[in-house]
Amino acid sequence: MHDQVRELLSSYGKISILWLDAAWYGGMFKAEDWDSEKLYRMARQLQPGILINNRSSIPGDFDTPEEHVGMFQNHRPWESCFSLATQWSWKPDDTIKPQAEKV
Repeated sequence: MHDQVRELLSSYGKISILWLDAAWYGGMFKAEDWDSEKLYRMARQLQPGILINNRSSIPGDFDTPEEHVGMFQNHRPWESCFSLATQWSWKPDDTIKPQAEKV
């Protein structure tokens, strides 16, 4: 994965955000599995000023609670991630959630 991230961050111009996704999966991915500290150092060396989320099992620049609004905090940036339908990816004839379920 480090080689793929290196390619993305060095071959496509300015990258503003590195949005990783897996640490939420039942504790399956730990910081040592990702070698997260090294990954973050490499990303920041290749793209100074890049923002990195918290999904490599160490705090990044912002938090990303999923399918709920996170606890309000004004000491650290965050975004809440929601699916609009029954799954995250597109599928034909998917059912869109009612507005009441989206918050």
